[in-house]
Amino acid sequence: MEDDRLLNSITIRPMQESDIDAAFAIESQSYSLPWSAKSFRYELTQSPASRLFAAVDDHNEILGYIATWLIEDELHINNIAVSPPHRRRHIAAALLEHVLAGARHASAKIATLEVRRSNEAAIALYLGQGFLQTGLRPVYYQDPTDDALILSKSLIELDNNGRRRL
Repeated sequence: MEDDRLLNSITIRPMQESDIDAAFAIESQSYSLPWSAKSFRYELTQSPASRLFAAVDDHNEILGYIATWLIEDELHINNIAVSPPHRRRHIAAALLEHVLAGARHASAKIATLEVRRSNEAAIALYLGQGFLQTGLRPVYYQDPTDDALILSKSLIELDNNGRRRL
């Protein structure tokens, strides 16, 4: 029940410059080699391909974020992270669903990402959302060293006859 109440009380909105410090704090708690606050600022204000979203509660506290690039007809998911006290409450799934729906609306055909081979929770999230392993990048990650699984998901919706929906 608590999970349902939390999901009903969060809003997913475009990230704002005022969110950078909170996003950076979550990033630092989530990744061994985090993006810098400067990187967040660049992605938010300078990169035309970047799409960053924040999950916020009723008090506008940042609970998690997702950083993506939308280039031509491809969505690339760069980072997704949720504040440690709020993990395992479906916030990452809600963020992911939000950007996938937005990418479909923008006529993207595919979504891709890399994930640490050892990150079982993230892999389960992505597989649960219909992603499939399409490649491997050996020794992609450092600190600690790990391979990256390349996961992809078609964003083309088909009707019951297997034809693309327009």
